[in-house]
Amino acid sequence: MPVRLELLRNNTIIAMTSSGDLTRAETLFTYQKVRELMIANDAQSVLIDARDIEVVSTPEFAMEYVEAFVDILERPLPIAFIPPVGWSDDHYSAGWQMTQNVANETGVFKTPELALDWLEIKLGNCA
Repeated sequence: MPVRLELLRNNTIIAMTSSGDLTRAETLFTYQKVRELMIANDAQSVLIDARDIEVVSTPEFAMEYVEAFVDILERPLPIAFIPPVGWSDDHYSAGWQMTQNVANETGVFKTPELALDWLEIKLGNCA
């Protein structure tokens, strides 16, 4: 499966790094694993690095994946998202509309470093 999960910053951040073409089953399985890690480690935020995912879906279908992820978490956590390199303007527009309709605070970033810095600020772990 082209997904890697890891715990960062004293287990407060779950990092999900994806690449290639993810099937719906792989995606939903990964979401469930993120939820399990969140509960087992009392993680407080999520970093999704999707830069290397192949864009094969419409913006609307891509947002269904985002909505499913938020739903499976079952609680509002800060989510830092690094979108696929191939996202179109329509994908970004749909993404921004989705973030307005969820309880999770979501940031969109170009690099993991910026995303992690933002999550640290959200968690109050900055110096």
